[in-house]
Formats: sequence, C-alpha cells, structure tokens
Amino acid sequence: MAVAGESLIAVPFAGASSGAEKSPEAEAAWVWVQSQRGSAAIDAVGTITPDTSYPLDWTGAVSGTFSSSGGYPEEVNPASIVVDSPATVSASYDGVVVGHITLQPTPGRWIVQVYRDTGTGLVQVPLQTLVDPTGQFRVDLSSISSPPAGTWALGLLDAQNSYAPSGVPWPAEPVFSGWEVELFVVTDTAYFIARQAARADGTFAFAASAPGSKLFQLVSSDGTVLAQWVADTGLIRSYAGQEVTYTYDQAIAVVTALRLGTASADLVTGLMAMQLADGGFVNSADWRNPWAGVQVQRSGVSAIATYALLLWLEVVGTAGSLAEQVMVAAQQGINWLLAQQRSDGLIGAGVGDFNEDGSVDVTASPTWVSTEHNVDGWQALRLAESVLGSQEAASAAATIASAAVALLWDGSRMRQGLDPSGEPDDTDTLDVASWGSIFLRQTGQATLADEALAHASSFAASVGDLAGYRAYYPQPAFPDAPANVWSEGSAGVVLARFVAGDSGAALTDLQNLSALQDGSGGFPYALVDDTATSMTTALSTCASCWFILATLAQNGPSIWD
Repeated sequence: MAVAGESLIAVPFAGASSGAEKSPEAEAAWVWVQSQRGSAAIDAVGTITPDTSYPLDWTGAVSGTFSSSGGYPEEVNPASIVVDSPATVSASYDGVVVGHITLQPTPGRWIVQVYRDTGTGLVQVPLQTLVDPTGQFRVDLSSISSPPAGTWALGLLDAQNSYAPSGVPWPAEPVFSGWEVELFVVTDTAYFIARQAARADGTFAFAASAPGSKLFQLVSSDGTVLAQWVADTGLIRSYAGQEVTYTYDQAIAVVTALRLGTASADLVTGLMAMQLADGGFVNSADWRNPWAGVQVQRSGVSAIATYALLLWLEVVGTAGSLAEQVMVAAQQGINWLLAQQRSDGLIGAGVGDFNEDGSVDVTASPTWVSTEHNVDGWQALRLAESVLGSQEAASAAATIASAAVALLWDGSRMRQGLDPSGEPDDTDTLDVASWGSIFLRQTGQATLADEALAHASSFAASVGDLAGYRAYYPQPAFPDAPANVWSEGSAGVVLARFVAGDSGAALTDLQNLSALQDGSGGFPYALVDDTATSMTTALSTCASCWFILATLAQNGPSIWD
C-alpha cells in the first residue's frame, strides 16, 4: 500500500514552530517518519485492490483486481485436464470427450469426474471414467439424459487419497505463470488464509475469508511481493522493518506533526483507533488492525495519547466532524485518567496485566506507581483545564503536583515510583530526571527542577565517538547496564535544558544527538542492543520525532509548553 506523505509545513497553524524549517536534519527526520506509513519492505511494482472495503467481522467471499506497471509473465492454462476433442464443448454437447491429464499418470489412480458448472459452483453428475496408464481418458456425455442447468466441467479425483478432488478443474481461466494472489487477515499479526493463481484477466475472488483486517498480496514464485493492499489505518510503524505501532509513538508523531504545522487528520484518526471504550489506550497493536491491540492499558501511555488529542484541539480547533470525534476521545481519555487517581493523589499504573503464561488479564489492577506516568498525567490534565475547561482535571493536576513531591522525590532526585507494596522504588532512570525537571519547573519547584536536571548528567555516556545519555547506569536493578546512547532520552535532556533556559548546554547536547542520525533521516532508538534495559538499535519513529521536538524547542512550541 502506498501512502502519500504529508508536506513538512502543510498548514500555518498558530501552534506550529518555525524551527524545523531551519533544520535540514529535522526535515529529513520527518521525511523518514512519514516513510513508516504502510507495510515494511514492500517495493511494489503494481497495485491490488479489493472490490469493496470489507468489515472486520466479514467472513464471506472477497474479490478484487490487480495490475502491474512492470509487465506480465506469460499466460498459461492451469487446468489439470486438457480436452483434445472436440475443439469446443458447448453446454448442450452430448457426445464423446477425449483428453489427457497434466498430472503424473499412475495406473488406477486418477478418475475424471463430470460436473455441471451452474455459475454458483460445480454440481456432480453421475458419470466418471478412469484415466489410463498413459494419462489419456475418454468419456461419453450422451449417457447423461437430463443434465442440470449450466455448462460442462471436468475434474480429477484421487483414488489413492479417499477420492478427494485434486488439481484444477477444466475449463480454467488462463493465469499468469508464477504469480499468485494471497489473502491474509490481520488481528494481532497477519495470518495466511488462502492463495490462488493470478488470473490473466487481472481479477481475483476467494470464496471465504475470516475475521480481521483483510490483506491482499500479488506475489511472484520467488516470494517477491509485487503489490499489496491493506486498509490505511492512519498509524505509523514504530520501528523500521516491523509492523507494530506503539500508542506512545503514534501520540508523539501527532504532537510532532502539529508542531510542524500539519493537521495530521490521518494520524489523529489512527491514534483514536487505539482507544478502548473505557477511554484508556492499548499499549500497542499491529498497525494494520489497531482494533485488535492487546488490552493492557498503562497510565503513561494513555496520558501521552490524551495530551496529543488535546493539543490537536488546541492547535487545529474544535470545528468540524473530526474535531467532534477528537473532543469526545479526549474527554474520555481524561475521564479514564481521573479514574486512575489513587487516594494518595498519585495516578496508578493502569488496567490489565500479563499473566506468567503470557496471556492477558484485562481486569487486573496493578498496584505499582510510575513517576513517569504521573508526570505525563499531570501534563494531560493541565492541558485539559485550558482546552476542555475542566476544573476537575485542574484539581487532579494540582493534587498530583503535591503528591509527586511528597512521595516520589527522595531528597535529591525523582524516584522511579512506588513498588507494588507501596514502598519507594529507588531505581534511577533518565526520563524521570529530565521530564521530571520540566514538570517540577512548571509546578513552581524551580530548585528541585534544577537538582533533577543536574542529576541527568549522571546518565551521560558515549559509544565510540557518539555521546549522549543512557536510560540507566549500572545500579542494583540493572547491574550490567552498558554504556549506551538512548536517542529519546537524550532528546528529553535537550528539551529540559531549553526549558531551564540553558541554551548553551542544550545546543551542545542537540549537536551530539544529531550525529546519531542515519543516512535515511531516521534515528536509532539506541546505539547498543540490550534486552535488559529494553534498548534496540532499530531506527525508531519515537526517536526521530523526539529529535524534531528537541530541535523545535529552540525557536517555538514543542511538547509540554
């Protein structure tokens, strides 16, 4: 599926920043982000399109057309039976038919079964003949005195396989040699359903499908995908070469698009597809079917997603049908966040959790608390006060501001949070230092904000000649944390320094961060793969967007302004 990219500065919104216009690196990063629309590793040379948009619950027949801009292979007849005489077998013909089979002749194995093709399927008539050892057969249609309506058809039965139908019945439409059309459905991933030879008339039809997003491919015999169609959901893939979209990354992409001056209608529509009926957001889903995302809802993810919806309303406006949908989704997101606030004033972890066997308990209520979730939640609630006029959100934000200092500040830095028993979780993480400093500064705790930002220097690291900040340094929770550079986290430090007014240090860190940019324009999530700290070197939508947001902070609005 080809997806047209949005222009970098498409609409001059008041909320857009001019920073990216002066940064070729930021522009290249956004071009790369847009390239993550559509499937990974599909270099299409043609098109394939269903006749209609099939609902997710559709299990009936599906059909469509395909074409190629790179030429076509030779046409062949795929039938397993060849009629040698007569030259034409009309619907009313009642004589002898002589022919041969294209499968390997085996004495006593192959039986020619006579059918009538009624237009809706093949109907057996009581006439068969055994194929001789040389592969020849002869059948006399005159023995059928009153055949059903339709035209004549011949098929093969395999006497060595319980007389099961085998091969392709005669007559058959010509097909393109070596090409096939494949049908998949996507739920949590893509599942193969069926394939058929690619008809030479450029059409395809499958008798049945299955629940899920329908995906069609035109493929060659060597496995090359020549064309693909799947409905555009508005989602951006989180990592190069993968099909998953993390809701957090989609939300950050919406924020980035808005700050670049793009209305991002498709991106915000995709983000809303990740929202559940209760207002919370799933953590992730296959981009081709966001409605099948795993129903584990984390407060931080839902807070970032809700913030993006609110920012969309603030920047784009509240007029129009799409704005009405965004307004409803944003209010539901705020209601969900409010429902997560605990008696101690903090926002809990969320709803749903994974069992030991990997299954999901959608009713689980984790008792741990994340500082990051509360920082994200405060930002969303604060914006809800101005965009939605919600005094309830304003009150909840004020409560978080007080509770965070009382329960999550350890005297010199922000804790990671509280463990399931309610005890302090003193794991030291970069994001609560950088994002935490922004939060503390915005809540009037300038001294604590300075301390938190100063503590971010503890995470400074380098890999070869490349410098930045890592998510964790070696500590009890991560004793073997490697020297690493985490792009998103490094961008967060840049943003925090700009917010603090330390432009010199921010620009130095930004220059170091820009050195991580790949030739394609994208940024790696990190420089070292490390499963213990959840780091990957894959090019990342999140990392690329955060670089843009850090760049924008020089001259105008970014995130959490």
